[in-house]
Amino acid sequence: MSSCKFFFRRSALFVLCALAIFPVAGRASAACWVPSIEEQRTGDGVPSSAPELRPLREALQRIDGMAKTSPHLNGLPDTRMRNHLSYANGVPRYVYINIKAYAPNTWGPGECDLIPQADRIGAGGGLHVAINFVENALPERLAGDGELPMYGEPKVAGHIGRFPVYGAEPVHRRWGDRIVLTSDGRLPWEPVTVADYLDWQAREIAKRQSAVEEAASNEPTIDGAAWREGYQAIKKADPAAAEELRKTMEALERDLPKMQSEHAARAAQASEGVNADLARLQAYRASLPPAQLAAQAKLGAGEYQLARGDEAVIRPLVKASTQFGWDRRDPARIQLIVISWIHNQPHMEAGLRRAFETLDYERLHALLR
Repeated sequence: MSSCKFFFRRSALFVLCALAIFPVAGRASAACWVPSIEEQRTGDGVPSSAPELRPLREALQRIDGMAKTSPHLNGLPDTRMRNHLSYANGVPRYVYINIKAYAPNTWGPGECDLIPQADRIGAGGGLHVAINFVENALPERLAGDGELPMYGEPKVAGHIGRFPVYGAEPVHRRWGDRIVLTSDGRLPWEPVTVADYLDWQAREIAKRQSAVEEAASNEPTIDGAAWREGYQAIKKADPAAAEELRKTMEALERDLPKMQSEHAARAAQASEGVNADLARLQAYRASLPPAQLAAQAKLGAGEYQLARGDEAVIRPLVKASTQFGWDRRDPARIQLIVISWIHNQPHMEAGLRRAFETLDYERLHALLR
């Protein structure tokens, strides 16, 4: 950041100060690196320095160093960079590093610092490297529930060296591509079958059935003893209010049979509708041959949003692989690395893309065991 130099000649003083305040078009400061942040414990309280996390921690530290030597990250204009190393829990151990690029609205007053609320404001973009986390390899969720999240099948958009590049989803245009590295070449996702998809539809109907049954059980009632007790309590202090209460509650008691009847009719209608939906789903499923039930589900414009055979635009569905061979005896074994990038600031897009394209993926692949 420039500063004014004071000279006796007023014109020189003015010119140099103007350069400090108004940057010359086409010139911008290169990126600088704010010290990295490393979480000290995992989500379940294990210190990040624990021997069991050593392979993962060393991998993150190596990636941290790789990022800081990237000429494309170092060349980002008007950017301050900071890496965030995080450790999760579970089997396998899931860790990641966010390589964040911050725009000037998050900068602190120093030569290379950030304001405390920089992450609440948000970075302007960056790279994300996740280790051992399958969901990070998948694009946005398109369907499903907690039991079976379903995603659009990643599509190969090209290659960087020998590694496939999976293209960005059009609904997330600020997200760039991603590369998925695995220790044995297996992809961490598998097809969702039509049977899987219809099982999810059945669970959705079951949820509606439960909601209908709960609503039906909430029949309108009036606690006559309670309101009469209240009536007697306020009768002496406020006769007019007590009388108004009595009239209102007696009118409601007269209308109660009608309200209960209407409630029962609405509940019966709702139950009939849900049961009809379930019968329709069961009939549709029964109409499909075993081979079609075992085929990959594809979103489209057909029954239950499944694609018809004549559709040109379809979305094949996948789920996180149940066959991916996580090593439970060695939770810190690195079996999956996912690299992706995102940008929120137009002036960062080209540099972040080039940083992603020029990472040393052979060196990253060598971290897998």
